[in-house]
Amino acid sequence: KQEETTVGSANGVFTLEETLKTSFEVGHKLSKKITNKDNKVSVPQVTEKKSTQHDKFWCVPLPKGKKYKRFLDFQNDVAVTDIELALREGYRSIEHVKRYTTLGMATDQGKTSNLNGLQLVSNFENKIVPEVGHTTFRPPYTPVTIGAIVGREVGKHSKPTRKSPMHLWHEKNDAVFVDAGAWLRPRYYKQGNETLFEASKREATNVRKNVGVCDVTTLGKIDIKGPDTAELLNRVYTNAWLKLPVGKARYGAMLREDGIVMDDGTTTRISENHYHMTTTTAQAANVLSHLEYYLQVVWPELNANVVSTTEQWAGAAIAGPKSREVLQKLFPDINVSNEGLPFMGYIESNLFGVHARIFRISFSGELAYEVNVESDNGNFMWEKIMEIGKEFEIQPYGTEALSTLRIEMGHVAGSELDGRTIPYDNSLEGMVSKKKDFIGKRSLNREAFIAKDRQKVVGVVPLDKKTSIPEGSHLVKDENAKLPNPKLGHISASCWSVEYNNPFSLAILHDGKNMIGEKLFALSPLKNKSIPVEIVSSHYVDPKGERVRS
Repeated sequence: KQEETTVGSANGVFTLEETLKTSFEVGHKLSKKITNKDNKVSVPQVTEKKSTQHDKFWCVPLPKGKKYKRFLDFQNDVAVTDIELALREGYRSIEHVKRYTTLGMATDQGKTSNLNGLQLVSNFENKIVPEVGHTTFRPPYTPVTIGAIVGREVGKHSKPTRKSPMHLWHEKNDAVFVDAGAWLRPRYYKQGNETLFEASKREATNVRKNVGVCDVTTLGKIDIKGPDTAELLNRVYTNAWLKLPVGKARYGAMLREDGIVMDDGTTTRISENHYHMTTTTAQAANVLSHLEYYLQVVWPELNANVVSTTEQWAGAAIAGPKSREVLQKLFPDINVSNEGLPFMGYIESNLFGVHARIFRISFSGELAYEVNVESDNGNFMWEKIMEIGKEFEIQPYGTEALSTLRIEMGHVAGSELDGRTIPYDNSLEGMVSKKKDFIGKRSLNREAFIAKDRQKVVGVVPLDKKTSIPEGSHLVKDENAKLPNPKLGHISASCWSVEYNNPFSLAILHDGKNMIGEKLFALSPLKNKSIPVEIVSSHYVDPKGERVRS
C-alpha cells in the first residue's frame, strides 16, 4: 500500500464544508502520528449553497447559440460530435462506435468515459443503456498503482541477451563483459589483479606496438542486393556511391531528414549488385528499419532488397603493425601486400577450409583487417588467429582499449554521433556531396547549421598532463564565473593516451575550428573538479592517417 491519503473530491467529497472538515481530520491524525502531539486546529466556517442531490448529465449542456467542443474521453480527446458523427455514419453496435471514435480505448479502458458515452448513445437512439450494450472491459478493472504495473525488478529477463560465437572463449580467458545494445561484449581481459584502467592500457599499448584481435561480431551487418543498390546507397549516404568498384569498401555517414547524423559505417561492394553494409552495434535495427521504410514507402521504384545478416557472420578485427604478418600466415595463398590488398580493399579466401571474407578497414587507426566467417565457424576462426598470432605477441582487446585507440585517432563514435550533431560538427563535412541529393541535404542549409561559429569536434589535453577529464564535463572560459557559467562545449569521450602517456579527450566545442591552442577549464559538477585544459586537434595520433595505409 502506498504511503498516501486521499482527500477532497478525489475521495468522493464534493462540498467545500465537507472537504475542509474531513481534510482537517486527516491532517490532525497524520500530524499526531508523526509528531506525537495532539494539536487540534479549528475548521474554518463556510457559507455555501446547499444541495440535496447531484444532477446527472452525460455531457455539458451548450449555452444558447454556442457550439463549443464537449469532450467525453479526456485521454483520447473524443468529443460529443464524434459520437454523433459515428451514429450518422451508420455505426449502431457500441463496439463499432468505440473503434470508430476510440472512445474508451485509452489506458483507463473507459473508466472515466464509457458510462457517459453509453448514455449518450442511448439518448441519441432512444434506447435504454442495457439495450445499447457495453464494450469489453479489460484489466485493470479497478485503479492500480503505477508501481504495480511496472512490477518487480526482474533484471535482464525482459529481453534476451545476445552473445557472439566466441563468447565461451572470452569467458574462459577472464573477459569482463559490458552491455552493448542487446549484446554482451568483452570490455577487457583481466590478467591477475589488473584494474580496468591497467588492463585496457596494456591491451591498447599492445595494439600500437604489436598486434591485437577484437571481437566485432556485434557490429550491425546488412546484406543489400539488386540492380538499384548503388542508387539506394547514393541517396542514403552523404557521399557518392555510384562508382564504387567491386572489391572496394567505402566509409559513409547517413543523416536523418533533419540533417542530424543518424549512423556511420563502411559498405563494401561484393559483386556487381551485391553490397555488405556495416552499422554501429546500437543502431543496427534502426538503420535496417530506415532502409526498409524508404524502399517501401518513399522509393518503391528502386529494385533493391535489404536483410540483416548480423547473426550470420562472426567477425574479428586484427589490428596493429604486425597484423599483416598474422594475416599472411592465416591466408598463405593470397597476396596481402599493400598492392595486393590496399586500404579499404576486400577479398575472399579460405581459412583452413572455411570460407572467409577479408576487409582492410580500421577503427583503431592502425594497420588493420576484419575477417568474417559464418557464425558456426566463429570460434574456429578466433582460436586460429590466437594460435598463429602467438609468435607476434597477439593479445585480445576489449571495447575499453578499442575506445582508447579510436579516441586517440579522432574517430567519432556514438558519444559524438549522439543525435545532436551534423556532419560539420564531427569533421565529416568533406564527405557531404554538393553534386547529388541525399536524405537530410536540405536541412543542412538551416541558419544554425551554417553559422560560422558552429560547434566542432576538437581534442582536449589537461595542462598538467596528469588529470583525467571526466566525460560530460563542461568547457568554460572562467571557472569562477557566476552561475549559470556560459557553456562553450562538453567532453564527449575520454581516455588515457597510450601513445603519449597522458590523458586525452574529445569534445564538441563552440567555434571549435578557431579554438585550437586556446586555454579553457573543464568543469565537472558531478565530480566536483575544475581542470585547466588546452584545445588541440582531434587527431592526436597519426593525423595524416599514414598507419592505416602502411
